[in-house]
Amino acid sequence: MKLFIVIIVFTLFSALGVVSHAEGPRADVDICHWDKDSGGWLPVTVNGHAVQKHFDKHDDSTRPGVTSNTGTTLNSACEEGLPSCGNCLTGHGGLGCDEAGCEALICGLDPFCCDVAWDDICAGEAIVECAGLVCSP
Repeated sequence: MKLFIVIIVFTLFSALGVVSHAEGPRADVDICHWDKDSGGWLPVTVNGHAVQKHFDKHDDSTRPGVTSNTGTTLNSACEEGLPSCGNCLTGHGGLGCDEAGCEALICGLDPFCCDVAWDDICAGEAIVECAGLVCSP
């Protein structure tokens, strides 16, 4: 009988959200949050368990990212606009380039750019495929 009561109590607490998350702690997540008072985007840190609920209730995004409601592109400083292309628009001989979105796009088209070297050909491809679309020159 005691076991039955314990199971009932546990079930009630679980349904009410009193029992902690079974999957354990999640790391905090840095996001961009729209602040009505200042009329701008602010960098904030949200508990890992609350991120999705936060995005559902607010027009926010990860840093960098695209906001959950309006689709606004924000950079890592929570400023509107595309991230910088960094060294993607010049040949430098290293593997890949500074801007992850552009690097993924170009290396998907031309694996040489990430496997061997980011040369002038890769930079030319980045100028055509990335500048103004994925990143800001």
